[in-house]
Amino acid sequence: MKLLSIKLSFICLMFSCCLHAQVDRGHINFIGNDLLMQNDSLAVSLRIQIKANAVRDCQTVVITPELVSQSRHMALPYIRVQGNDKRKMNERAHRLNKKLSLREAPIRTVNVKEDTDITIPYLIHIPFEMWMADAQLVIHQEVNQCDNQIRLFSFTMDKHIRLDMPEPYQVNAQYALTEPKATPKNRSKQEQAFLDFKVGSSILLPDYRRNPEELQKVRVKVCEMQNDPDIIINALYIEGYASPDGKTSSNESLANLRANALRDYIYNSDCLPQGKVTVKGGGEDWEGLKVQLATSDLGNKEAIIELIDQTADVEQRKVKMRRLAGARTYGKMLTDIYPQLRRVEYQLDYTVKDYNVAEAKALLGHKEEMLSQREFYLVATSYAKDSKEYQEIMSERILKYHADDAVALSNAGAVLAERAERGTARRYLERAGELPAALNNLGALLLQEGEFEKARELLTRAKEAGVKEAGANLKELETKIQDNLKLERLQRINKR
Repeated sequence: MKLLSIKLSFICLMFSCCLHAQVDRGHINFIGNDLLMQNDSLAVSLRIQIKANAVRDCQTVVITPELVSQSRHMALPYIRVQGNDKRKMNERAHRLNKKLSLREAPIRTVNVKEDTDITIPYLIHIPFEMWMADAQLVIHQEVNQCDNQIRLFSFTMDKHIRLDMPEPYQVNAQYALTEPKATPKNRSKQEQAFLDFKVGSSILLPDYRRNPEELQKVRVKVCEMQNDPDIIINALYIEGYASPDGKTSSNESLANLRANALRDYIYNSDCLPQGKVTVKGGGEDWEGLKVQLATSDLGNKEAIIELIDQTADVEQRKVKMRRLAGARTYGKMLTDIYPQLRRVEYQLDYTVKDYNVAEAKALLGHKEEMLSQREFYLVATSYAKDSKEYQEIMSERILKYHADDAVALSNAGAVLAERAERGTARRYLERAGELPAALNNLGALLLQEGEFEKARELLTRAKEAGVKEAGANLKELETKIQDNLKLERLQRINKR
């Protein structure tokens, strides 16, 4: 009758709906059945309370939890509970190397005495699969009686899996840096000198009006550069201009002679050896006149500019302009505008020496314009990536001198993206064009911002171009998409 009462109690409790704290099976209780999904693991936790006389000395009880859903099921590791006589029999069989069962070894074997209560903790962690979200826990009991008859009992716990919503997958985007190529450091510098000459003269008087100040600028820009051991001046181009008052032929001659006057001054100052200077006369500076008129406060300046554009013959243009302007306005042009047109423009072509990292570091904040992009880059990468120096050089200093360079834009965008300044980073990377590293970097940024389709396109192109970081980013993209799908399903399940 004892066996019958146990069996009937199991069958009756198959229909129980109040199992939140404890499931009572007469002589065996299942307490605190917890199914908790956390991160990517499912924890199955319960306590099995075996009361005195629930398992007789000659009996064995195998308890097997199982996860069951509509589509799949999974048997979990089982526990074997055996009475004292059964234990001795198993030990004797083990010594004789006899196999009593083809079943896999239990997660735990518990030996009990008939007159003793015992509580067995059961806790396992298994990899979570999506089908488990709909699963319930079923307990199977296999009782091997003293007469070796086997009785099977099963019942379903009423709890579904409790979901502890995982944090969304954080993308580990990889940004690619491009080391600038070593190129000759050939530079050009354009300057102007507003030299004053007496009317109709091409003689350069160093002390006349503004000349001391203007010639000092020339000496600083040309002579001091020539004396810099890090610089080789390759050529100096001088072009002289005249104002359009007087005869055109005379003005053209004056423009050329005044350019020659500056050349001679530079030679006499021992700034440059002869042969490196090329002189050209620019003639009357009509384009400069239009610029000066446009920024002036003359009342009829638009009409004068239109006349200049529409009158091809220079001598007729001068007559018509003087008549249109009137005596007062033309007088202001002679005193305020025309002196600005009598100038000399010059261009220095020079080459800067190459620096090692130590030399380049010494020029930062002092003569850093002498550095190439590659030298800036090598200095930056000599510091730790999280250092102030690295961050500033890569995202600011290089762009100061190479604002439209694709490599500079791509590297700056990568550094800014890594420190989450994605707005500025995106603008830089979009300007970097088709540089493969820039395609990867923009794709990585879009991946982090959730623009998956555009990210996939850019990363695929970057991978095809040989950017290794793009392959890793494409894997991250697929992982993120799958994680989003999993979270969406878990959220729907949680709302049930």
